[in-house]
Amino acid sequence: DTGRYNCSWHRHLVHGPKKSAVRINYRHLWDYMQRLKQSGRQELPVAFVFGHHPAFSLAAGSKAGLDVDEYSYAGGMLGEPVRITPSHSFGDDLLIPADAEVVVEGYVHLGDKESCGPWSDFLRYYSPASQEPLLRPTVISMRENPLFLHSWTGHHELMFDCAGMVEVYSELVRRYPRLKAVNCLAPMTFVLQYSPQYPGEAQRLAAHAFGALGDKVKNLIIVDEDVNPFDPAAIWFSIATRVDASTEQVTIFRDILANRQDASKARPLQVGGIFLDSTKPVGRGPMEISLPAKEVLDRIRLEDYLTPDEVNRLQRDV
Repeated sequence: DTGRYNCSWHRHLVHGPKKSAVRINYRHLWDYMQRLKQSGRQELPVAFVFGHHPAFSLAAGSKAGLDVDEYSYAGGMLGEPVRITPSHSFGDDLLIPADAEVVVEGYVHLGDKESCGPWSDFLRYYSPASQEPLLRPTVISMRENPLFLHSWTGHHELMFDCAGMVEVYSELVRRYPRLKAVNCLAPMTFVLQYSPQYPGEAQRLAAHAFGALGDKVKNLIIVDEDVNPFDPAAIWFSIATRVDASTEQVTIFRDILANRQDASKARPLQVGGIFLDSTKPVGRGPMEISLPAKEVLDRIRLEDYLTPDEVNRLQRDV
């Protein structure tokens, strides 16, 4: 009814040439399905894209607002508009990416369901089978010799790591423009590089993240600008030397939205989250990490102390 396009990732369990079960979480597409069902419709036209530019896949994995057309969002990531074309089944009513490798058009049924699973995803635990909506395919189109994109269990960097970092950064930097970087350290666990300037600022940022980002964020760590958020050893160093667990630097967020696949949750769709403010306490005074002088490090040549083979091995390991 708005003309907005929604892009998202979903799992399929193929039951036969003309039927598959599609895992659909409680996000935008689910909302559209419920609205259409209330109007008396039985099926929702969809197109599944298997393979496109990585920026398109990142956009599909990011959670844009309901006021954002996600083809336009993907074009922003691409740096140029997403080329689209009428679909074979629905014409101009459902435009599909013209540069996709494989497109499966069809209908998702709003009532009929079939078993989907068990399967594993970015959390790497097997999830039990669930009843999910049926897809009735109508047309399969593809490029000549297409590259079929799939996900390798335990290696979902594109959707959950990169797209998660993009989503978290985009949401938070609007309210906290001094945010420098975001790292996805583990599933639903993010490290923010941000130096608070007044008491309570870190806690406000954390509350915003847990409230605005749904089941994407379960654990949150904030580090200062002198700590590399992409170095786990540096992160643990900051926790060991800058966190006083008897203070508000350690905060438990209770009853937040849980990812459907979170094995730790004791109640459906509810879980607790942990926030670690691993920054220098405001007003504590200087806390400078001691480092060798740069001019001294610049004078050191490994070749003066190691054999060429040892130097090559070190460089290879790094």
